Amino acid sequence: MASSPAVGPDGTIYFGSADGRAYAVGPDGQPKWRSCTGGERAGQSCQSDADCPGNPVGRCEVGAATGGAVTAGPAIDAAGDVFIASGDGTLYAFAAADGARARAPITIGGFLASSPAVATDTANLGVVYVGSLAGGLFAICPNDISRWSAAVGPVRSTAALGSDGTVYVTGTRESRAAYAVRPDTGRILWAFAVPEAIHASAVVGDDGTVYVVDSGGNAFAIDPASGLPRAGFAPANTGGPVSASAAMGASGRLYVGTEGGSLVAIDALTGALVWQVSGYCAGGGFPQPGCRSDAECAAGVSCVALGSVHSSPAATADGGIVFGSDEGNVYAFVDEGTRAVLLWRYETGGAVRSSPAVVPADGGARIYVGSDDGNLHALRIGPGV
Repeated sequence: MASSPAVGPDGTIYFGSADGRAYAVGPDGQPKWRSCTGGERAGQSCQSDADCPGNPVGRCEVGAATGGAVTAGPAIDAAGDVFIASGDGTLYAFAAADGARARAPITIGGFLASSPAVATDTANLGVVYVGSLAGGLFAICPNDISRWSAAVGPVRSTAALGSDGTVYVTGTRESRAAYAVRPDTGRILWAFAVPEAIHASAVVGDDGTVYVVDSGGNAFAIDPASGLPRAGFAPANTGGPVSASAAMGASGRLYVGTEGGSLVAIDALTGALVWQVSGYCAGGGFPQPGCRSDAECAAGVSCVALGSVHSSPAATADGGIVFGSDEGNVYAFVDEGTRAVLLWRYETGGAVRSSPAVVPADGGARIYVGSDDGNLHALRIGPGV
């Protein structure tokens, strides 16, 4: 399960799966959606097999059906529609309450590995942006009419939206660039070339600065008005390949996970590498210092490697960084200024490439994350991370 979960206002968790279905689960872990697989009402919501007549008779199974594997996370609009981008090249919209088709499916084409993004600015309210590996970024109006498509090459990343509605999207191997696109016309305002393909989504800072990290681990800060490198930011390198998106922390730092198994903190103003960890000192209980080698741990204590990171970190308001790794663990580090400390580790039964969703709950937080063990995991933690 590589799809990253999205959490609705009522606490319902939405996610997709490689089995081609979208799921809705309540905070208690109980499924909320069921749909017919086969029969006269194939794909429609149901409560039991009796709701799925036909020859042959369909079955009422958990989830809502799409036509292909779902590896991207859902998006939820203000009306309560849940958008799912599927590997069959189609954008689906399901009603949050019961999983019924809220809109007619929109055929985009190609494999949709990009999570949809829903505009919230007044001028473009409800417009959905989604990219395709076949090439292009697409804008769909709330009335299901295609607004425009922008020729930005194959898109794996999720569009990032500026406060003025500008759409920022990154290109893969063919284009090797980050783009700014006008939300009303789809006209490309600027293209910022980078050395390597970009698989990660752009990040927009509070001041509008656009940050991108290419697959070679090169990090850049872009002035949103000119599309030129932002003054004062020296391009940084994470020290390893990057496919997961960065997270902007409350302290003004970018947190990036690498395929080489590191978590890196970059100063968003200067581009300076603040700290880097590739493991933690396994000296008993938690917390434990982050480390890069045994030499950074106490005598007789080993530095245990993190594993490759394809899960985009989630940054919390109190300096926490939560992410998964390919060896099956979910980690929570805290930024202590000049170093990172591991607060806890949770083991799943498969690689964790889904990005965690962190929501406030019960004076602390709940964390939802998918794993290749086929499960959605829910963690409850106390105040802080």
